Amino acid sequence: MLGLNLLKSYMPIQLKELHNAANECTKYYIKYSNMLCVDHIKHAKERDVRLMTFDNISELTKIMKIFPDAELVLRIASNDSLSLLPFGFKFGATLKDAIALISACKDMKAKLVGISFHVGSCCYSPLAFVDTLKRAKELFMEAERLGIHLSLLDIGGGFPGDEESKITFEEIASAIEPVIDALFDDGVQVIAEPGRFFCSASTTSALQVYSKRDYTSRRMGENGDIVEIEEVQYYLPDGVYGTFNNIIYDHASPITRPLKEPPLDAILKNSTFFGPTCDSIDVIAKQIHFPSLEIGDWVYFLNMGAYTVAAGSTFNGFERPKILYKMIKEGLGHYL
Repeated sequence: MLGLNLLKSYMPIQLKELHNAANECTKYYIKYSNMLCVDHIKHAKERDVRLMTFDNISELTKIMKIFPDAELVLRIASNDSLSLLPFGFKFGATLKDAIALISACKDMKAKLVGISFHVGSCCYSPLAFVDTLKRAKELFMEAERLGIHLSLLDIGGGFPGDEESKITFEEIASAIEPVIDALFDDGVQVIAEPGRFFCSASTTSALQVYSKRDYTSRRMGENGDIVEIEEVQYYLPDGVYGTFNNIIYDHASPITRPLKEPPLDAILKNSTFFGPTCDSIDVIAKQIHFPSLEIGDWVYFLNMGAYTVAAGSTFNGFERPKILYKMIKEGLGHYL
């Protein structure tokens, strides 16, 4: 049985990327992992990209009508209670529904080839994988009972991609590798979708302070007294409508770091960092203890490679940040 360090990764792909991808690599290395529009299925058929995912009877019927030679992977619901961003409410068939869908594949003579699942993004326990692997094994056995031999298992993503995560990739791999070896024989190809694992730590965002001000807010104290809270507010050229949309959509908490190392005796001031737009929710960090900065100073944020620039906008006319690539000794590409 292949160890997890040898797993092939199949990344979900968009229609506009499908043409180039099919030209650049063998068609057998492309798996369509999302709900399919009719045009998407037709385009996949034209490019002879056969591997695609479904989790309900309407999706199965639609695929069979347009592309009966498609090789289908049944996506099942997982135990995503241990993930920061669960997917179960949007994708994946329950065990009961999955059994019915396997039977439907037999009746419709569909080419069911495997089972897939995703435990949710930012999974912080290998138990989620172990639990869903056992569920997948039940469905392999059910398919075999109906005369359908499955040969593919897609364990999805959810793997952390930086050292600040609650759990490491190695800890998850060590826990699930023996389970995979015990449940599935060498005839089952195991693949994964480790997008965050590959991308997260590859990117550092560096921003230059372009404005600052002192600000005093007033709050009602516990005894009814007015309490004044002083802070320094800094304005940066990127924010939650750009790269830092991960604060809203990905529940991220980017750590602000000064590019210039402050002296050990530096006074830390109550500080807030804003993005550039007119929206007051455009806040990167609020009331954190930070050394004093001047206009023109730089701050930086690690682990900004996953779900950042890709989902950024140009709201208020602010362009997306310039990307610079740098190769370092370990071979990772960093860009600012």
